[in-house]
Amino acid sequence: GFFNADPHAGNVLLLDDGRLGLIDWGQVACLTEPQRVRFARAVVAVADRDEPLIAKFAWDMGVRTQNRDAWVVMKLGTFWLGSFGDDVCGELGGPTSFEQNLARIDPLVATGDEYFSA
Repeated sequence: GFFNADPHAGNVLLLDDGRLGLIDWGQVACLTEPQRVRFARAVVAVADRDEPLIAKFAWDMGVRTQNRDAWVVMKLGTFWLGSFGDDVCGELGGPTSFEQNLARIDPLVATGDEYFSA
């Protein structure tokens, strides 16, 4: 199935006949069924704030850091799956400097390109 990693209002249109029109395919990927299941479980883990499970799914999805710090991988997975609140990135300087400050703790070496675009 197709996955759109940039589904903001400017990229999703409601057509006159009720269908959805999708534009800007720059961040679209085709995921296999196991990838879709893994991604869905990761989203649920973020919604549930299950930090160990978020780290596990981020690793399963290909996120790698130099030292394999579970806390850093969990923070990246949480942030990339759409949670930008102070509880996630406030202690790391907010959304604009979050990834840079995490890299000082444990540098990112792979993003899991099937799921996350750098």
